[in-house]
Amino acid sequence: MWKSYAMKRLQESLRDGDYLVRKIEGIDPRSGGIELLDELRVGQRVRFHVRDAKTAVAEFETILDRAKRNELQNSLEGSVMKPIVGTLAIADVTRGVKFFKERNVDTEIFIRYAPTSLLGCFAQAEIAPLGGKPSPTYTHESVSAFTVIRRRSDKTLPVVESEEEPETEET
Repeated sequence: MWKSYAMKRLQESLRDGDYLVRKIEGIDPRSGGIELLDELRVGQRVRFHVRDAKTAVAEFETILDRAKRNELQNSLEGSVMKPIVGTLAIADVTRGVKFFKERNVDTEIFIRYAPTSLLGCFAQAEIAPLGGKPSPTYTHESVSAFTVIRRRSDKTLPVVESEEEPETEET
């Protein structure tokens, strides 16, 4: 089980990106009390979550749909994005086969949205801002992070010829 709390307690309407998600550290079976490592303020909104694979897939697809719409909107406004040349994927170790019951779920979803070469690794957590907003940064667990690498310009890179002498057979 997870809990999240709103970072802006006085804001009227909040979206998912306005909440910081954290693990529940423990529950006291006698009192029913919940152990949290974070300090909450009076009036701060708190939500509880149970992570499941189906919701994780739906959330990831929603994020990718939003990114595609933003890219389309940018192109309609005249800002053409450079082609994607590769992607770096960092997946939390908790988002593997044990969670999804199959391999490569996040990666296959991403490649459907942006067919590209992909280099990846697993990590324990991600350090990033909350909801894509600028600093401060927080540690996020049970997430996958994809960094898209785009061509810097439309120019093709020159082929560099080797300056070494070709090897010859001696007889």
